[in-house]
Amino acid sequence: MPAESGYRALHVIVIRDERRIEIQLRTLSEHEWAVAVERTGIRLGIGLKEGEGPADLREYFRLAGQGLYLESQRHDPDPAFQRRFEASRQQVRHYFVR
Repeated sequence: MPAESGYRALHVIVIRDERRIEIQLRTLSEHEWAVAVERTGIRLGIGLKEGEGPADLREYFRLAGQGLYLESQRHDPDPAFQRRFEASRQQVRHYFVR
């Protein structure tokens, strides 16, 4: 189950030398999504990966994560999802203009 933000990863905790080590297992798409969220948050000066920031931008990344998941499962997004994602993408374009 993804986080509300759209984040996905499998977290494995191992103990080595009496220390807990967390290992995150992600697909390449999941990793790229996480990097994009982190970089966008840093560039805009907001804690985006912590769930902070403008609602429209959080929704865009949530939908992007959902779309990547559907793609990884080889499911085509339904037309309603595609329309929501495209509308969201258009709404947040100004965050990505340099």
